[in-house]
Amino acid sequence: MMAIDAGLLLPTSDTAAVGTAATYTFLHDRVQQAAYAQIADDHKQPVHLQVGRLLLAQWHRAGAPEQAFDIVRHLNFASTRITDTLERLALAQLNLIAGQRAKSATAYEAALAHFEALL
Repeated sequence: MMAIDAGLLLPTSDTAAVGTAATYTFLHDRVQQAAYAQIADDHKQPVHLQVGRLLLAQWHRAGAPEQAFDIVRHLNFASTRITDTLERLALAQLNLIAGQRAKSATAYEAALAHFEALL
């Protein structure tokens, strides 16, 4: 990939390990922002939905509760595109988890936003 060769994406896992997916991070937040700005507005929701679904599928296997915030952020952004009842229920459960975690960390505004997304 050109972004990896250019040093804009950095591996965060051992890409040679058998049976594990390679993961990457952006070199800098500004690089991520520039890449995001290149996505047309009408394509952002589908991209967020796809990323959220991929993270959710991986999250069920890993079970890391701190990832709930990232997953919910992506899926909430694209929530109008989620029409399946079971998927909407799963998103509501994730918002509840994220809201409870935010509340316990005294991040009350974030907690409220997650709880309001349940409605």
